[in-house]
Amino acid sequence: MDSNYLGADFRPVVDQGYSKGLSLRLGIMEYGASYRLFGPSASERVAHWEEKSHSNILEIYAGGRTIWLGLEAEFSRLGAVSNNKSVTAPLVGSRIIVEFSPKWFASLGGSVGGFGVENVNFTGSALGIVGYRTRLFGVPAWVETGYKALSVKVDKRILTTDIIMHGPFLG
Repeated sequence: MDSNYLGADFRPVVDQGYSKGLSLRLGIMEYGASYRLFGPSASERVAHWEEKSHSNILEIYAGGRTIWLGLEAEFSRLGAVSNNKSVTAPLVGSRIIVEFSPKWFASLGGSVGGFGVENVNFTGSALGIVGYRTRLFGVPAWVETGYKALSVKVDKRILTTDIIMHGPFLG
């Protein structure tokens, strides 16, 4: 499961007498189930947390991506006008994890979806990660940093959008 959220408020610098501004809210939730094609199982990996795996890991997954978009325009004399819409589209993807040492690893992954379901023409993501395994209060944990790009193209009478979000992350 993964999520992204964007909130932006645009307010006029000079009062023109008719507009108080525009607000945008965008939420994207990705979810699904994965299957490990090769590599140690998750329980084996945790049991041997302090050791380097003898094999890289390749997983495939299927799921969905829900996109929610909310817009609100505020006018001085008319009040506010808003619209909220959401669409959900299927997606498929894969990721590979390569271990360099017992502590350090890298991962590359990506997904594609949409396929015209709910007029989502395309949704896709690409992700690159470098991670470090450790223990937090005796429990296996890891720290990751990387870069993610996400694209959504929806062509719908009520909601037409072409969004590309990308940037670094730490988690």
